[in-house]
Amino acid sequence: MAQLFGRYELTERLTVDKGAAWWRGWDPQLERDVSIWVISKTDPRANKLVQSATSASNLHDERVLRVLDILNTDQEAAIVSEWAHGVSIAERVAGRAPLRNINEVIESLGQCLLNTHQAGVAHGALKPDDVVLTPSGIKIRGFGIHAALVENALAVDDFQSDLISVGGVAYAALTATWPLLTKSSLPPATLVGSSVVLPSRVLPGVKGNWDLFVKSTLPTINPSSPSSDLSISSLLELIKADEVKIKSIAPDLLPPVTLTKNSFLKVVGIISAVFLIGLSLVFVGLTDEVETQIGINEQTDTFLRTESVPIATVIIVGETDDSRLVSYVLDDNSNTSVSLVDGMGIQLKFLERRTVQSVELEFSSPGLDLIAQVTKTAITSPNKEGVLGSIKEAATSAVVSGERFFTGDYLTIWFSLPEGFSGRVSKINVLGTAQ
Repeated sequence: MAQLFGRYELTERLTVDKGAAWWRGWDPQLERDVSIWVISKTDPRANKLVQSATSASNLHDERVLRVLDILNTDQEAAIVSEWAHGVSIAERVAGRAPLRNINEVIESLGQCLLNTHQAGVAHGALKPDDVVLTPSGIKIRGFGIHAALVENALAVDDFQSDLISVGGVAYAALTATWPLLTKSSLPPATLVGSSVVLPSRVLPGVKGNWDLFVKSTLPTINPSSPSSDLSISSLLELIKADEVKIKSIAPDLLPPVTLTKNSFLKVVGIISAVFLIGLSLVFVGLTDEVETQIGINEQTDTFLRTESVPIATVIIVGETDDSRLVSYVLDDNSNTSVSLVDGMGIQLKFLERRTVQSVELEFSSPGLDLIAQVTKTAITSPNKEGVLGSIKEAATSAVVSGERFFTGDYLTIWFSLPEGFSGRVSKINVLGTAQ
């Protein structure tokens, strides 16, 4: 049975870092996933977190994942905010940079920050893990939360931090590396001497103003950046000034990423010398570890990352001549496939329990219907348990996802075929996170 905080179910713990825990939760009243940060009342950051979240709850930009609820018990405080179904920029570019629609994404990010700054609220700790790509546009995690959970001991206010971070997120979207000294799930950027290299040095296909864009914002490239007259508005104009085009670059052509200890210290030293106490986004780790009521008794530094779920076995539920060939759906070869029969199911057993976010499928022809279920036990017929999503008249490529994620040991996909329809499925790829 899931743990509860107020009316919310704590369904999956995503990150634990020195006393603050990030959970994926479920709101049974509104039947939707939510994001929940839980912190001990004895933690010195707790009051700041509650105050910051209260201020951020008044933001109304559709790109901001809004603070929905602030809960308090005798021992703990919890901040409940909207959940975004999608992948972060960090997840999207890892191993396969660059982000193809970077102009649109960074411009939207800048517009969002411009709006929140005008409302008097900054993010203060933005990184590519916080910008989620969804079918309806970007969604930004952490307003009113992330900056309160880090100790900014340097002379950088939250608004200045956002200005630098826009350049950092753009750099990450181009190179799949992180050019600042804050934490991110992406590897650190490549250095030449003691400076982060420009994007065009990493990816020759980058054209336009992106070198100037990141050089204007990142102190790890130019220690005098950002200048006092630089603003989010001027960065948006820089994006619009030149339509940046990026060549498609195979992952194995990306240069190796290295950041030695000596190089790391050089970056810190140079930035500190120029800015006295350092105009860089060096956020010190969180404060001393505190054990809370819901079992936050370990210190980790992990990031939610979507990955292909390892499959132990795959079987067909129902009669078909291709039962012995069902493993073809896992071989990543579009030339091998399994014929479909109306009412049949394909059932995949995971190597270990996983939280499933989406399922990618490829078919020989469009037009069939399907339902995907995630369950903890094998099923032999469709039911209402763990319905991840359904598709009517699927195209030759389809992605199944829904309003919430489900955790289980099995994925079963049920197929309905129109009369006279002859189709085959060549690929099933399950995407999710570890339990």
